[in-house]
Amino acid sequence: MKAMYKRCLGYLQLRRYSSNAAATFSRESPDVKPFKEIPGATGKFTIPYYIGNTFLLKSLGCSEYPVDLKKLMTGIHKRYGDIARIRTTTNKWGVFLFHPDFAKEVLEIQIRNPFRPPIDILRIYNEKENLSQSLATLNGEEWAKLRKPSQELILRPVAVSAYVGSLSKVADDFVEKYIHGG
Repeated sequence: MKAMYKRCLGYLQLRRYSSNAAATFSRESPDVKPFKEIPGATGKFTIPYYIGNTFLLKSLGCSEYPVDLKKLMTGIHKRYGDIARIRTTTNKWGVFLFHPDFAKEVLEIQIRNPFRPPIDILRIYNEKENLSQSLATLNGEEWAKLRKPSQELILRPVAVSAYVGSLSKVADDFVEKYIHGG
């Protein structure tokens, strides 16, 4: 387990999930590995413009539409392990983490202005309804300006404790629906 954790940490330190990897990269650890060494899709599964994804989906038994996301993710996890890279769209790649310790590591990385792929459906909805963009839809300086005041509030345990009950109900409901397919 410890060797796997160090290997994953090396992968994560290289990219730091930033659009400017060169600015955030540092070779603090000799375990740092190139992005291309993350286990994942190769060959015909990497053809861009959804062609490779079609082959991958079929090989994992997920060729029917809509795709069974649970079956797809289980197949990727079984085939590639606890960390996998898959071409998601055109020339973009996604890194999928199937171990909670790896997700924790990613979430703890401190970057001043990280880049996260936008959640288009939220951005489109906000624009359609004339709503402000949120932390989920912003990047760069705009994201940092919005995050700073909310971070100060969120880091106070007393402020967060008021929402634990509501969030717990939502999480329990999600898990129940996920498990029972509702």
